[in-house]
Amino acid sequence: MNLRLLGDLVLINPIDPGTTKGGLIISAENKSDPHQKGEIVGVGTGRITIQGTEIPLRVKVGDIVLFRKAIMDAYFDENNNKSFIMPESNIIGVVSESTVVVPMEVLQ
Repeated sequence: MNLRLLGDLVLINPIDPGTTKGGLIISAENKSDPHQKGEIVGVGTGRITIQGTEIPLRVKVGDIVLFRKAIMDAYFDENNNKSFIMPESNIIGVVSESTVVVPMEVLQ
């Protein structure tokens, strides 16, 4: 990723809501829920207070979060994959903490 986030901004890859039991595909854009799940793929340096103190972000890369769909900007990487840039305050909560990812080559 060639994008360097500043301040309290985070970059989130949306997680597709999936399908229903009957096999219908649920699109994130058509879902009536005002919230969406996503994985944090980039974080800024932190929020700066009026006194100039930097407060680190409470989320980290790899966290799965629930966020508001109303306050975000679309970002398309070089492969045309859609992500969202938003302030950390737009995140409602962390669904699951980041874990260590094992490369596929190790599993085979």
